[in-house]
Amino acid sequence: MQEFRDSSPDLSDTATLQARLVAEGYLLIRGLIQRQTVRALADEVLAIAGRSGWLDAAHPPATAIADVAAACIDPEPRYLATLAEIYRLQALHELQHHPAVIDVFERLLGEPVLPRPRLIPRCFFPESTEHTTAPHQDYPYVQGTTEVFTLWAPLGDCPAEMGALQVAEGSHLDGVREFRISQHASTALEVADPLEGAWRKGDFAAGDAIIFHSLTVHRGSPNLTNRLRLSADFRFQRASDPITPASCEPFVTSLSWPEIYAGWSSDRLQYYWRRPTTRHVEYDMKYFNQRDELAFALAESGDAAVRFVLLRITQNDPDAAKRARAATLLDRLGAAAD
Repeated sequence: MQEFRDSSPDLSDTATLQARLVAEGYLLIRGLIQRQTVRALADEVLAIAGRSGWLDAAHPPATAIADVAAACIDPEPRYLATLAEIYRLQALHELQHHPAVIDVFERLLGEPVLPRPRLIPRCFFPESTEHTTAPHQDYPYVQGTTEVFTLWAPLGDCPAEMGALQVAEGSHLDGVREFRISQHASTALEVADPLEGAWRKGDFAAGDAIIFHSLTVHRGSPNLTNRLRLSADFRFQRASDPITPASCEPFVTSLSWPEIYAGWSSDRLQYYWRRPTTRHVEYDMKYFNQRDELAFALAESGDAAVRFVLLRITQNDPDAAKRARAATLLDRLGAAAD
C-alpha cells in the first residue's frame, strides 16, 4: 500500500490544492493546527475517559493506555454515555472553527463555508480489530449536497498501527458505490469493491489533518497498540449549498444543543448555522431503507453480525414499527446466543 501524498508543501498554493482534491479525492496537510491546541483537547477527552474507567489506572491519563476490559463501541449505551460528556466540550466544537481550518476550506471551496454542526468525536479501543471501521463513503450518511468535505484529525499522535485512517485515491469519481451490510459497528454501509491498488496510508501527528470528499471511500485500520485512539470528524460545505436538518442536530441524539452549551464560557459559536440564508433539503432515506431490509433479512436467518445495525434502528429510526421489529429481532438473536 502506498503512502499518502503530503500536500503540506503546497498549502499556500490554492490552485494546486483544488486540482489535487478534484483528481485524487483527498489532501493530507501536516501541522494544519497547532499541536498544543490539539493536545489540550485530548487531555480533556482523556480526563473523561479516565473517569469512565476506559483507561488503565496504573498509568497517567496522558498516555491513553486503555483498560481493554472496559472496551465498548458505538452504538452501545455505555459508549454513548461517555461520548455525550465528550460532546459537551467547548474546545471540541472550537477546533472545527480554528482559523487555519476555515482558511483552507474557504480557499478550497472558493467562498464562505458552513462547518456542519454535526461533528463526531471517536474513541477506539485496542484489541477490538473486529470493530475496525469498514470501507465506506460519507455521502449516504451526510447528504444535502455531494460537495461535503470531511476533515479527519487525530487527537494526538496516531501512527498507522494505532488505527490511522486510510483513503482510496480517486474513489470519489464514480458516484455512490454498491454497498453491503457491514459487520462492523461504526459503519453499516460497507463498499463492496475492494479497490485494490487505490488505498493510501500513513502516520499522523497531533495537528495533522486529512481532508476528503463525501464520495471518497475511506476506512479505519486495526488499533494494534495498547492505547485508546482518539479522533474527530468535522464536515464542511459551501454556505450557499443545501444541508439536511439532521446535519444540524447533535450526533449524540440524547443531547440537545442547550444541554451541550450549558457551562460554555462563550456563546460565539452557539447556533451559528441558524442563518436566514441557510437552505434545507429533506434527507433521502433510500440508502438506509435498503440497509434495513438487508439487516432484517439477515437477522431473520439468524445472522448475529447485524446486531449493531438493529441497535441503531431501535435508537434512531422515526418509524415505530421498524423500531419494534428491530427490537424483536435483537431479542431473538440474544436468545439464540444464550
